Amino acid sequence: ENDFLRDMYTQAGEKLTIANIPLRFESQGLIDELQAARQLGEDTAEVLKAIGYSDEDVASLVNSGAAVQYKE
Repeated sequence: ENDFLRDMYTQAGEKLTIANIPLRFESQGLIDELQAARQLGEDTAEVLKAIGYSDEDVASLVNSGAAVQYKE
């Protein structure tokens, strides 16, 4: 195996095969398992609440399109 391709899994458990980056730096070490990025809007409510928005404010922002909230 030449390590040019790697398998990774989405949050839904779907297996994806992706190209590895051609550069490696010793300081990075080896990455055994890759993970997909979090979904757009997955943390919206939590972040907005942490900076003082109420549940109603968050719902209003999402309903108006000013904020995005991830839906499964």
